[in-house]
Amino acid sequence: MSRRIYFKVTGEDDWQKQLDPHMVSIAILIFYANNLNPLMGEKMMEASISENKFRYEKDLLEEEYTSDNFSAHYGVAEMPELINFIDNHLLIALRNESPDIDIITDIYGGISNFIDQYYEIDYLGYLGINDDEIFEGDTGFIPNLITRAIELRDFFQRVKDLNKPYEVYVE
Repeated sequence: MSRRIYFKVTGEDDWQKQLDPHMVSIAILIFYANNLNPLMGEKMMEASISENKFRYEKDLLEEEYTSDNFSAHYGVAEMPELINFIDNHLLIALRNESPDIDIITDIYGGISNFIDQYYEIDYLGYLGINDDEIFEGDTGFIPNLITRAIELRDFFQRVKDLNKPYEVYVE
């Protein structure tokens, strides 16, 4: 079963306004971003986890952040840099790929090889993925990744425009 990652503007109850892609598609997108620019790949990861998860992974004091507090690690101030990276680097690189390829099989050599490469990058483990969540010919299909990148960029743009924090969690 594939888990979903939920991005939601804090205080907004309209489920149609939240972003809820399959978690593994965001993990693949972050891995691809890391290959373009490791610093921005890490920032995309940090924008995709809660403050509690960040503190847990970095072995920092959790203070008032508990496992049921989904406040995102990143806030409004970080949105312009992420939006810029997605628009001017990530989307351009994805659009330069052949539209009929699955990056899992055609670029990274299959699910097992991808998983091995994924976990070689320390921080990518924050969004732990399993091989049974990756579907060849779908999860890493370039048009799907472009769609996820646009959705993520648009969500970050909403956060910036509304000047409100957001929450992120996985189910």
